[in-house]
Amino acid sequence: MANKESVGTVVVAGVANLGVAVAKVIAGTISGSSAMLSEAAHSFADTITEGLLFTALRHGDQPPDARHPLGYGRAVYVWALLASVATFVCGAAFSVFDGVRTSSSRTRRRSSAWPSRRAACSAPS
Repeated sequence: MANKESVGTVVVAGVANLGVAVAKVIAGTISGSSAMLSEAAHSFADTITEGLLFTALRHGDQPPDARHPLGYGRAVYVWALLASVATFVCGAAFSVFDGVRTSSSRTRRRSSAWPSRRAACSAPS
């Protein structure tokens, strides 16, 4: 059974990841940094993962019924698998998108200290 502390931790982590992702998108957009936008995609993927883990905890916490006499606890593993696949797919999709966008761009990107400062502020995440 998932306790309230686990669910609370997943919710707090999801909200924090979303906040970090938005900040990284802003920093990446202002600076034009491909690396910062990649970090933003990673943070968004983490947010999706947290949502799937939240669903796993809620679904796995259901009591046994006639169709599932042993309960739903093992469903958590299926949701964890879906979370890992979602993270992989989001990363791959962003890599392709950014590669095509960067390859087709004819302008030279400028360098800025802004992405480095933003990355330093979110280093613990």
